[in-house]
Amino acid sequence: MSENSQTPDSSVEFFTLSELTERIPTVSFRLVRFENLLLVCSDSVYLMEKLGKAFSSISNDMKHNIEEIDRLYENRKISFRQNLLLSTNRLRCINEANEAVRWLRNELNFIFHFFRFVIEDNANIRPSNDLAPFLKNAYAFTLEQQHSWLGTQLFNVLSRFTPTRRQLLAALNPDVTVLSEVSTVNELITYNEKLRTFIDNIPFEAADLL
Repeated sequence: MSENSQTPDSSVEFFTLSELTERIPTVSFRLVRFENLLLVCSDSVYLMEKLGKAFSSISNDMKHNIEEIDRLYENRKISFRQNLLLSTNRLRCINEANEAVRWLRNELNFIFHFFRFVIEDNANIRPSNDLAPFLKNAYAFTLEQQHSWLGTQLFNVLSRFTPTRRQLLAALNPDVTVLSEVSTVNELITYNEKLRTFIDNIPFEAADLL
């Protein structure tokens, strides 16, 4: 994987949500660079790992898809698009790259919708401490139809380990208190808005990555 797209340094004990938000590039007109896609996806893996076992099947799949598309970028001296078009197995490489991009987009959407449901619920007078329904709704909305029966069963088993609202906020901000919950949720809103814009600009064809 290219240096710029690696997950946050494992020596860093905690990578703040604000820092992860800043790392999401500002993009428009579906002009997304290859390394930026891998950066956002790698950071998302890091974030899911912070949130615990319930996210492990999705984060592992995402790691695999990152590795798959990165493997296709053989010659770093030319663009990713040129790599695909000049490949001796061009059609196979393009199909594999398109499949990886499709999965990565769906997995990013899963994260976005989970956080969206949490944020929407937070507007209630008494937000739910049980986030499992939000996790399952996000999965049903984004990945369930694409997964095999076995993949869905694995997700359902792991969803039993969904963090509570308090555990989620503590994972996003280890210093969170009752008084600082509002600022943590606001940071999550900012993160999710920027993630949504990035997802919306991921091209449908891998060859259109810059």
